[in-house]
Amino acid sequence: MAEVITRDITVRTRGMPETIDYVQGTNAVPIIFTFRDWTVPSGAEARIFVKKPSGKEVYNAAAVSGNTVTVNPTTQMFAEAGVQEGQLEILYEEDILATFLINFRVERNIISESAIESNNEYGPLDQLIADIRGY
Repeated sequence: MAEVITRDITVRTRGMPETIDYVQGTNAVPIIFTFRDWTVPSGAEARIFVKKPSGKEVYNAAAVSGNTVTVNPTTQMFAEAGVQEGQLEILYEEDILATFLINFRVERNIISESAIESNNEYGPLDQLIADIRGY
């Protein structure tokens, strides 16, 4: 898959913080993280958490395949230009793993900077509420 951003990620040693460049208001390029010093358990779930410069947040599901986690950014994830911090979270039974911080440098997009209003986005929580309500 050539049209993706790929990064190796470690969880037992911090190393240099990962920095990923992206353009504001876009969502076309998936980000694939490969765990190099930890084995993702079969059946685990993954989430991406991003805190925007305004303090608004995004918390969404990510896809797990073997030792890789694929994040398909939403437009809301990178709705604000500037540096924002993110973390991957792996959930398996009662275990929770959070990665060290990942820096996203979101470059200003003059085409869409006024078209997308930045909001909070909580994919798994929104889905759970919809399931409970029967939507």
